[in-house]
Amino acid sequence: MLLPAVDETSRADNSRYGGIISGWLGQGGTLSTGKPKFRLMDLKLRKVGAFVYGTDELIADAVALENWINTYLPLELRFRVENAVVNGTGANQPLGVLNGGALVTVTRSVASHVTSDDLRGMWKRMWAPARQTAVWLYDQSIEDDIDALGIAIGTAGVLDPSYKPAGSVPGQIYATYKGRPMIPVEHCANIGTTGDVILWSPDDYQTIDKDGVQQAVSLHVAFLADESVYRFIYRVDGQPISNATLTPKSGGNALTSSAVVLS
Repeated sequence: MLLPAVDETSRADNSRYGGIISGWLGQGGTLSTGKPKFRLMDLKLRKVGAFVYGTDELIADAVALENWINTYLPLELRFRVENAVVNGTGANQPLGVLNGGALVTVTRSVASHVTSDDLRGMWKRMWAPARQTAVWLYDQSIEDDIDALGIAIGTAGVLDPSYKPAGSVPGQIYATYKGRPMIPVEHCANIGTTGDVILWSPDDYQTIDKDGVQQAVSLHVAFLADESVYRFIYRVDGQPISNATLTPKSGGNALTSSAVVLS
């Protein structure tokens, strides 16, 4: 599937949204012409599979085995796809946000830790309109540092007002920072490693799939071993919509509408 996308790299006048020409007009005034730039996102269905062997005796005697297979093989496929959305290389798999052209990297202030300075630095590099749907993804190994955001240190210590622990508001499942959910996932890196925290705007990621998860059973692959093979296949692809960072209208550090990663 070829999908059109705006080729935008700057928020300066006459560069926004690929180069729309705009301006204030006096009586009889004219504007110069311009041609907005577009590009095509090339999405091709990739195939991810999960397989499990079971002897005929095991299948016949374990009543719950098929239920287990029907539950956990799709969950394994889901894990693979979610991991590719974050870390995918684009080679026979989706292109992950950490390998996209619009990724912005922020260097941590304290080695092997995550601090308020780091999170604020990441927040500043996310393009303001994209913040409305952004989420924080993090590895569980950083949770001590996250919890410390809400603990005053010493008599002069102050809490980070941007951090709200889970449950601080009725019905709030996740902690929030700058009002956006902080979600623990297995697809981030260990503490102190690039990718232990990611600020990501899911609205900037495009996916396609086809026909959902397809299931098949074969009695012939391992016929001589008296085993059946269960196969689950899912065809899907995805990539970030933005392929470059944005130069702010005011100048300064590049912004992103895709993802910011702590290194």
